[in-house]
Amino acid sequence: MLENRVVEFMSVYKEELAKAVKQFPNAYVFTMSELPKVLERMEVCLRKGTVNIESRAMRATFKRLGIKHTYKALKEFLDN
Repeated sequence: MLENRVVEFMSVYKEELAKAVKQFPNAYVFTMSELPKVLERMEVCLRKGTVNIESRAMRATFKRLGIKHTYKALKEFLDN
């Protein structure tokens, strides 16, 4: 896993998650003020390979980065 790819992914994910929480606040169990903690946990899961890719924010992140919406494609993105 390349560090710069993790940073790139998390940067885009942070933006997309903030948009999703603002646009669909009832779909999330946390508020904007809790976003930093959520992002910390998500980065840990991303590094472990246990991240859930089914959220709105995750789908938007994949789309923006041009990654096919699969675990295999995510791993390839992070490793190259």
